This record gives sequence, structure tokens and C-alpha cells, in this order.
Amino acid sequence: MTSRLVFQNELDKLNEEVASMAGLATQAIETAVMCIVDKDARWKPEVERLDKEIYSLEQVIEKHCLDVIALHTPVARSPCTPRWRATCVPSPPA
Repeated sequence: MTSRLVFQNELDKLNEEVASMAGLATQAIETAVMCIVDKDARWKPEVERLDKEIYSLEQVIEKHCLDVIALHTPVARSPCTPRWRATCVPSPPA
């Protein structure tokens, strides 16, 4: 697989992870609003559980982002380093 395809696959995985975290955040907000509107504290543990899950997923996504950046960032090279090397092959004796 080419490095471009590997990079695109990593971005697709990151997109899925962020979408998953967004879904959890939506669920946490809806549950928190329900808790406040209904003045019902029984939903509080669920909101706290979702918050911990979101935080954990955030850590995973951040590490994944750093890994993608580290693995797919071009490496600098000295402008003095030739891109190719000519090799000298001695002429055969006559």
C-alpha cells in the first residue's frame, strides 16, 4: 500500500473516532439537560460515566493524531545532500 493510502486510511480512522466522540458528547448533553429540566438526579451517574468515556476517547484521539503527524511528516534533509549518487566504475583494462 502506498504511503498516501496509508495516510488516508489513518485519517478515515480518526474521522470515525471523532464522530464517535461527538455522538457520546451529544448523548451526555441530552442526558444532562434531561437531568436539569426534570430535576431528577438519577441521571447524574450516567452523565459522569459519559464524561469519563469522552475524556478517555479524547486521549486516544490525541495520541492517534500525534502518531499520524509523526509517521507522515516529511523528513528534512540538508540541501547539500545529493538526491542521487554517481558511482565511478573503473574502465576495464585494455
